[in-house]
Amino acid sequence: MRKWTTVLTGVMSALALGLATLLPISPGLALAQQNCASTYVVKTGDTLFSISLGFAPVTWQMIAQANNLTDPNHILVGQSLCIPAAATTPGAATPTKTPAATPTPTKAPATPTAGPTPTAAPPTATPVPVTIPVFSIKAVTRDTNVTIAGQNFPAGATFTARMGAYGTLAANGPQVGTAKVNADGTIAGTFNIPAEFKGASLIAIRLDGPGGWYSYNWFWNYTATVP
Repeated sequence: MRKWTTVLTGVMSALALGLATLLPISPGLALAQQNCASTYVVKTGDTLFSISLGFAPVTWQMIAQANNLTDPNHILVGQSLCIPAAATTPGAATPTKTPAATPTPTKAPATPTAGPTPTAAPPTATPVPVTIPVFSIKAVTRDTNVTIAGQNFPAGATFTARMGAYGTLAANGPQVGTAKVNADGTIAGTFNIPAEFKGASLIAIRLDGPGGWYSYNWFWNYTATVP
């Protein structure tokens, strides 16, 4: 089952929308320095899972542990992450050299024997590109509805939209509608805000699809449009 998540910063331009301001990263989010093989600066759209793909065989769980992240779904744009060294297999035996027996001279054959026929090496596998489904907030009408647009979704699939309290990723939240993915992998839809979330400042929204596909985001519950 493939599960993809996205970290969406939810940052709207302060000049255009007057809704959010980027805050400096606090000292508590500084890079953990123990056992770092390298470092990585978080960019818009990154998740621990997508970052780990560039440092295989390092996993997203190893990155979260190396950086003391209590919530692996919460990383900030501009945050420096410690990329730990890949673990080695414990308990591997160290090979020891076996003394060679003294060879007994043998008479060389009169006719040389042909050696085995070499076989061609198998072709090198071509890496399969990894795409992550993401969607962004395009417009909000306070306490009424939200419009989203996304890409990299499986073509032709139908996704269920859910909303929930901020911080829950809208997992198992009330269903607010469905949207079908276009042939080019794009998706769009406008969904009404449930009564229980009206008046909330922040609301989580999620798209659940077949085969374990999902993506999530959040939005400010203020009337605004993103260009």
